[in-house]
Amino acid sequence: MCIYLYEGETGPATHATCTGADGSWWIGDVTAGEYRVAFADHSGGHHTQWWDGTASGSAGYTGSTALTVTGGQTVTGVNATLAPTP
Repeated sequence: MCIYLYEGETGPATHATCTGADGSWWIGDVTAGEYRVAFADHSGGHHTQWWDGTASGSAGYTGSTALTVTGGQTVTGVNATLAPTP
């Protein structure tokens, strides 16, 4: 699974990473601001999910919740449980 940070509804992700074998992830050098977080399984086995403050997430950007990042901050608890595709 890969994780993408977006600063706005349009345009490419500003930051990206993929999970480690244990499912953990980390993105460094993120400037202060508000970001939307998308979780994607590029194998096609799961639906893309946008973070909305819960593990079940949102199916799209408009249902997502902005994640506010401040300088020098470590943010934890941003994760997802992706639903399998039929």
